[in-house]
Amino acid sequence: MSSRYIGHLVSLLVIFALLACTVCTALADGPLTAKLLPQGGIQIMSDGKTIATLELNAHGPKWTHAGQETATATITKPGSARRCEGLLPVPNTDGGAVRFVEVIRPKPKEFRVTYELGFTKTMTLDGLQVSLLLPTEAYAGHAVLVGRPSAETADLRRILLPPQLNEQGWQLATLPAETLQIAPGADGAMTLTARVSTGKRSEASPAPNWAIQDLRQWKQDAFEARLFLIMSDQGKQVTADDKMTVQLDVAFPSEVQWE
Repeated sequence: MSSRYIGHLVSLLVIFALLACTVCTALADGPLTAKLLPQGGIQIMSDGKTIATLELNAHGPKWTHAGQETATATITKPGSARRCEGLLPVPNTDGGAVRFVEVIRPKPKEFRVTYELGFTKTMTLDGLQVSLLLPTEAYAGHAVLVGRPSAETADLRRILLPPQLNEQGWQLATLPAETLQIAPGADGAMTLTARVSTGKRSEASPAPNWAIQDLRQWKQDAFEARLFLIMSDQGKQVTADDKMTVQLDVAFPSEVQWE
């Protein structure tokens, strides 16, 4: 192998390494800010760009989607907290809706959001979930580590957020987990820790269940980390007496300012 060829090869490797480094550090170019949107979604930004959106959403029969941006809600600010109370109408349920009370308690490098969920009537849902949406242009090539908060790194499952869509493998993982580490080591990293309760004393609290998906399959330029409460092709019936509570802690490597 000639020295000239080796030189070109080394140059290419250096370029690829620099590009990889750029991908790993380009998530957050400035201070992190967050704001509560009028219908209850939470937008996380860096240097004016959205790097994540947290939202409650649901699916009616035949997987008809209702995002939190379609909810009607009232926001108040008791003390340092933020409280959002509203109704999320669900398609194909003859006027049914998800009732929600969402309370956010900020701290310098994290926040806790608690959702108290109920239903206006008996109806069938294909899906009910809290979703963290991550823009593909920011997170493609990064990884998600899944496991328990106290687990050693070697015990965590690593899920790659692929640069390109795999149309046969757009659902990247479905599994129970206490915690997700999003893009660990990057400036825009996040750690999510979840707890779920059905509100029924006779039932043990179910383990938090997550689906990690590539939404480019559905013409949306985002990855989704979905904490799902209901996910059923056959649908699940809920009643006005059913209650659910979701507590989600979201932590960052640097301080977050709330708008």
